[in-house]
Amino acid sequence: MPHQSATPQPTVGGLAQRLTAVDDARDRCGLRYEIGTVPAIALCALLCGSRSLRAQRTPKPR
Repeated sequence: MPHQSATPQPTVGGLAQRLTAVDDARDRCGLRYEIGTVPAIALCALLCGSRSLRAQRTPKPR
């Protein structure tokens, strides 16, 4: 029988809903991505080991 956690576990769908619920303070001029996409990409980069926003933009030398 699988272990049941006392605290509810978040789901990916729940995370996506929370990311798209963020207030969008960006100027509409030149807007290319929906607001949920931006923090989702940043979160993925952090989970992959990035330490800063600059590290997310700059490829590591091989």
